Amino acid sequence: MSRSAFAARFKELLGQTPLEYVTEWRMQKAMQLLEQRDKKLIDVARLVGYESDAAFSKAFKRVVGANPGEYLKRGF
Repeated sequence: MSRSAFAARFKELLGQTPLEYVTEWRMQKAMQLLEQRDKKLIDVARLVGYESDAAFSKAFKRVVGANPGEYLKRGF
Protein backbone atom coordinates (compact mmCIF):
# COMPACT_ATOMS: atom_id res chain seq x y z
CA MET A 1 0.00 0.00 0.00
CA SER A 2 1.36 3.42 -0.89
CA ARG A 3 1.75 6.14 1.71
CA SER A 4 -0.95 8.25 0.11
CA ALA A 5 -3.38 5.32 0.01
CA PHE A 6 -2.58 4.51 3.63
CA ALA A 7 -3.10 8.15 4.67
CA ALA A 8 -6.41 8.33 2.80
CA ARG A 9 -7.69 5.08 4.34
CA PHE A 10 -6.47 6.11 7.80
CA LYS A 11 -8.34 9.42 7.54
CA GLU A 12 -11.43 7.66 6.25
CA LEU A 13 -11.47 5.33 9.25
CA LEU A 14 -10.29 7.64 12.03
CA GLY A 15 -11.26 11.09 10.78
CA GLN A 16 -7.75 12.49 10.94
CA THR A 17 -4.46 12.05 9.15
CA PRO A 18 -1.73 9.85 10.63
CA LEU A 19 0.27 12.95 11.59
CA GLU A 20 -2.74 14.56 13.27
CA TYR A 21 -3.39 11.32 15.17
CA VAL A 22 0.21 11.03 16.39
CA THR A 23 0.34 14.71 17.35
CA GLU A 24 -2.92 14.38 19.30
CA TRP A 25 -1.61 11.29 21.08
CA ARG A 26 1.64 13.06 21.95
CA MET A 27 -0.24 16.03 23.43
CA GLN A 28 -2.54 13.76 25.46
CA LYS A 29 0.55 12.05 26.89
CA ALA A 30 2.17 15.45 27.51
CA MET A 31 -0.91 16.64 29.42
CA GLN A 32 -0.68 13.57 31.66
CA LEU A 33 3.01 14.21 32.30
CA LEU A 34 2.48 17.92 32.98
CA GLU A 35 -0.27 17.16 35.47
CA GLN A 36 2.19 15.10 37.53
CA ARG A 37 4.21 18.31 38.04
CA ASP A 38 7.40 16.39 38.80
CA LYS A 39 9.12 16.94 35.46
CA LYS A 40 10.65 19.96 33.77
CA LEU A 41 9.16 21.17 30.52
CA ILE A 42 12.16 20.01 28.49
CA ASP A 43 11.82 16.53 30.00
CA VAL A 44 8.14 16.35 29.05
CA ALA A 45 9.00 17.60 25.55
CA ARG A 46 11.63 14.93 25.07
CA LEU A 47 9.44 12.18 26.50
CA VAL A 48 6.81 12.88 23.86
CA GLY A 49 9.30 13.18 21.02
CA TYR A 50 10.34 16.82 20.76
CA GLU A 51 13.99 17.86 20.86
CA SER A 52 13.30 21.37 22.13
CA ASP A 53 10.87 22.83 24.60
CA ALA A 54 10.17 25.68 22.17
CA ALA A 55 8.96 23.32 19.42
CA PHE A 56 6.95 21.37 21.97
CA SER A 57 5.33 24.51 23.43
CA LYS A 58 4.37 25.74 19.96
CA ALA A 59 2.78 22.39 19.04
CA PHE A 60 1.09 22.12 22.45
CA LYS A 61 -0.49 25.56 22.05
CA ARG A 62 -1.66 24.75 18.51
CA VAL A 63 -3.33 21.51 19.64
CA VAL A 64 -4.50 22.34 23.17
CA GLY A 65 -5.19 26.06 22.75
CA ALA A 66 -2.88 27.15 25.57
CA ASN A 67 0.81 26.89 26.24
CA PRO A 68 1.89 24.35 28.89
CA GLY A 69 2.10 26.95 31.66
CA GLU A 70 -1.36 28.34 30.89
CA TYR A 71 -2.72 24.81 30.74
CA LEU A 72 -1.47 24.10 34.26
CA LYS A 73 -2.74 27.44 35.60
CA ARG A 74 -6.23 26.61 34.32
CA GLY A 75 -6.18 23.62 36.61
CA PHE A 76 -6.46 21.21 33.70
